[in-house]
Formats: sequence, C-alpha cells, structure tokens
Amino acid sequence: MPTLEAIGFDYVRPYHLRHSAICLWIREGSNVVEVAKRAGHTPEVCLSDYARAFEDYVPGEQFRLDYAIRAARDHSGVRKMFGAGP
Repeated sequence: MPTLEAIGFDYVRPYHLRHSAICLWIREGSNVVEVAKRAGHTPEVCLSDYARAFEDYVPGEQFRLDYAIRAARDHSGVRKMFGAGP
C-alpha cells in the first residue's frame, strides 16, 4: 500500500483493527458487558480474550476514545500513546 509506506506504516488488515478497538474501549472505561456486546462476544469470551487489558485498566487513567483516534491519525501521537516504533 503506497500511502501507508509513504508514512512509514506496514499494511494492517481491517481485522487487526478489531483488537485495537476492543482495547481502546477497555481503556475508555467500558465494562466487560459493554465491550462484549460491541465486539459480538459473550462476557466470558471477552474476559478470556482480554483479561490482561481489563487487569491493566486503571480507572483514573481512562481517556476519551475520540482523542485516541485523533492521536492515532497523527503518526507521532501513535508512537507516544501506544509506545509503537522508535
């Protein structure tokens, strides 16, 4: 994908974004029932697959999802927010 290569990113299949979205919902402060419903999981499957993300969630550190998306559109914001790349 020339556009992605031009900004220094590898191709990402849309399915990979699903995991990112679920982790963002958790970081936003959504509970397991809300996350499971959005993802099309049962709460049990959601906890099984994303237990670590729920464990790492600190209530006072939640952020708004729209801010995360805005930062993700800024190449440097992605690297700062999620520790990706150099």
